Amino acid sequence: MIIKKVSIQQIALDYLDLYTEIFEEIDPAQIPAFVYLGFENDKYVGFLSGYNHNLTTIYLQYAGFIKNFRGYKAPKLFKKVIDFIHQEYDFIMIVIKNDNIPAIKMALWGGFKIVGIRMATNKDLYVEFLRGKDNG
Repeated sequence: MIIKKVSIQQIALDYLDLYTEIFEEIDPAQIPAFVYLGFENDKYVGFLSGYNHNLTTIYLQYAGFIKNFRGYKAPKLFKKVIDFIHQEYDFIMIVIKNDNIPAIKMALWGGFKIVGIRMATNKDLYVEFLRGKDNG
């Protein structure tokens, strides 16, 4: 898989289409600073979006794969993207809704540690995760 980091300005016109292909039921509330795009055989397979939390930490806002790459391929591809991100950042933060069990399992499998919980203003509960470069 090939992974590319692009600024939101580079793909601003395409971002909403990429987002809605994966997250059909969710409307993006915030526009990220940049997006990591995953390609396999020159075909787009997924993305992670985020912004800098500080100089050494990235906050990943949204992540997902197209339907053909969900299931057994997703954890392997997710791990490759995480390794790619760790070339630039020491720490990766993510927040996952507490009932999204597949995403929580993938985060734990990917070496993320649970560091807290957060309740949104709409009363949704989220689990906070952190992964350092040395986690695996």
